[in-house]
Amino acid sequence: MLSLLLAGTLLGVDPAELVRFRKDAAGAYEVVAPLGSLPFAVGAVPNERAEPVLRVGLLDAQEKLGPALFGSYARVGEHLIFRPRFPLEPGKTYRAEFTPPKAEARTARLQVPAAAPTKPPRVVRVYPTADVVPANLLKFLIVFSQPMRGGKDLFTHIEILNKHGVPIENVWFVEEIWDETDCILILYIHPGRIKWGVGLRETLGPVLV
Repeated sequence: MLSLLLAGTLLGVDPAELVRFRKDAAGAYEVVAPLGSLPFAVGAVPNERAEPVLRVGLLDAQEKLGPALFGSYARVGEHLIFRPRFPLEPGKTYRAEFTPPKAEARTARLQVPAAAPTKPPRVVRVYPTADVVPANLLKFLIVFSQPMRGGKDLFTHIEILNKHGVPIENVWFVEEIWDETDCILILYIHPGRIKWGVGLRETLGPVLV
């Protein structure tokens, strides 16, 4: 934003007449554009009216502007303000394009600072902790050092190996279950691999012996 304001000053342009990124009182980014002759009433402006003149998107590696961000528009004083629905991503670059009718098009660019490095999560403990467990054990608990974000693909990253070090197939009951802190993942062995007389056990055998 500093470079944008300096450019406006050097060119003799009032910064208030530039489209620009700024932070609101809560520290979230928003985009401000001069209202000019746009016929918007004070308050919320429907997206279908505002987006054609003020579009904000993410730039890709080829400097191509992606789809318009989700968010809301409002007229505040003599300015049109766009507030993204979700926070802008650290390390990403965004561009705002302001194209009011019968007026000069203007753009602004923002590279969001990269997030400060954080310690990667680690596995604190796996339950049960015993060296020997019952063959009909139903579940494992994996405790992480910080809240985690899950996804169905997590079941492709957690395996039980046989005595030859080969992963056993179709082990898990694929139902993602976390505790209320999002730090403990509860993994259930598929019941069909435990119960006698069930087709899955009869075909693939038990998981634990």
